[in-house]
Amino acid sequence: MIDHASSGGHSILTIDLDGDGGDEILGCFFGKNRGVFFYHQVQGAWKKERLLDESFDCQGLLKVDLYKTGKVGVLAISDVSHEIKYISFAGKN
Repeated sequence: MIDHASSGGHSILTIDLDGDGGDEILGCFFGKNRGVFFYHQVQGAWKKERLLDESFDCQGLLKVDLYKTGKVGVLAISDVSHEIKYISFAGKN
């Protein structure tokens, strides 16, 4: 369990977003406290940040090099709203 505050966890994805060689965690939730969250370590403690707001009922996450640049982003998929959102990162990945 990485987050006791959210329910309806549907997908977890590990990805090195900042290019430091260590993976961070993305979690996608539907239902209570829904959205896409980014979990990363800051001085040995896990920190949680919201990437997509609670209006996005997420059911899936997929790593993808959408533009074939060598930089990996994430597709967040909602089966409820039938939307796909692309999340890109400014890090060295």
